[in-house]
Amino acid sequence: MTARVMVERAWSEVLTDETMQLMLALGPGCLGLHRVEWQGSWLSADGRRLFCEFIGPDAESVRIATRHAAALWARTWSCEVDDAPGDADAANVLVSGCLGSPLPGCVRSYRSPDGRHGLDLYRTVDAAVLSQMLEQAGKPFDAVWAVRRYAP
Repeated sequence: MTARVMVERAWSEVLTDETMQLMLALGPGCLGLHRVEWQGSWLSADGRRLFCEFIGPDAESVRIATRHAAALWARTWSCEVDDAPGDADAANVLVSGCLGSPLPGCVRSYRSPDGRHGLDLYRTVDAAVLSQMLEQAGKPFDAVWAVRRYAP
C-alpha cells in the first residue's frame, strides 16, 4: 500500500535556490532506500518554511527518509489530496492549518484523515489579500505563505 504524505519543516537559516538544488540532488539515494518518491515542494518566500509532498509505504518511512539535522522543526502526516480546477504547479500561495472547505481559487487541498492537519494551495494575486479573504469568510487558519514550487 502507498500513502501520500506531507512533510512540513522550518529552518533557522534561509534556504536559497542553491541550497534547494543541493538538497534535491542528494535526496534520491535516501528516498529510494525507503521506497519514497518526492512529488514536489513549496518553499516560503522568506526561505524558512518548506512543504514537501511524497508518496511512500507510510508516513514513518517518509519521516525516516526525509530526516534533516538542520531542520528546526518538522511535522510529517499522511494526507488525502483534492484537486480543483486549475494548475496546482502554478500555485503561489499556501495556507496552513485551514481545515474547512477552501475558498474559490484553491487548486489543491491536502487533508489528514484524522482532520488534524490541512494545507491549501492557491493561485492568487497576493498572500495578504488571501489572508484577509479567509478572515472575512470566517475560515480559521494558522498561516498564509507566498511560495515557490520545486518539482521533480
